[in-house]
Amino acid sequence: MIEWVKQEEFSSYGEVEPFRWGVTRSQALQVLDRFIQTRLPTFGPYQDAMVTGEDTMWHALLSPYINLGLLHPRELIEAAETAYYEHNLDLNSVEGFIRQVLGWREYMHGLYHHVDEDYFQRNFFSHTQPLPAFFWDSSKTEINCLHQVLRQTEQMAYAHHIQRLMVLSNFALIAGILPQAIEEWFHSVFIDAYDWVMQTNVLGMGQFADGGLLASKPYAASASYINRMSDYCRGCKYSPKERTGDRACPFNVFIGISSIATATRCNPKDG
Repeated sequence: MIEWVKQEEFSSYGEVEPFRWGVTRSQALQVLDRFIQTRLPTFGPYQDAMVTGEDTMWHALLSPYINLGLLHPRELIEAAETAYYEHNLDLNSVEGFIRQVLGWREYMHGLYHHVDEDYFQRNFFSHTQPLPAFFWDSSKTEINCLHQVLRQTEQMAYAHHIQRLMVLSNFALIAGILPQAIEEWFHSVFIDAYDWVMQTNVLGMGQFADGGLLASKPYAASASYINRMSDYCRGCKYSPKERTGDRACPFNVFIGISSIATATRCNPKDG
């Protein structure tokens, strides 16, 4: 199959080999078993961490298999519950994992079928900037956090939820990129991409394009958040502490001038 893919004329984006994903039911079950045994016990404390050279961290990498139908969400939940009782795992790790599967994933699925057809064309902040070329070539950006996550995506068609939300989506949001442009990119590059997954998560959660239907406020943050949750800033030419000047991190500059930095368009009681 890999040889066939290499011979056909597909997009030149990304790397075909090494191919690290299972393609059968039995392989998907092996991935689930490995996660339960080796990563679930410490999933809770470290699920939001980002470390250079560590592509998967404590994450399950199960979303492609669920979306393809190789695994059922209930199987993941039952496996986590069993491990919790049999091995006395910490509640925050097991609860955090189950909440993502049973809570957030099903919330996205339900919302997708609930919203009106125009939901996917909404643009609450009227953002119009085009997608930067470096999203298709990680070598073209010197912003290290973006470079690291984009390079990882090129190599394995995957980034975990904080990399997607607080690096990629956060940058697109505060830079004023057209929501549909960044959603189309997400849809094109990630192995677990499906309409109901990407359109709700990227447009609703990541870009706040729906004006608050999905989430209570925009997920926008300056470089200080990325510096606290990762080691990316250590290898960057930009300083997470600078807001002006040549070394000012673009995340800081954008957050200062973007319309989302004002609270007037958000409900104060939402925090």
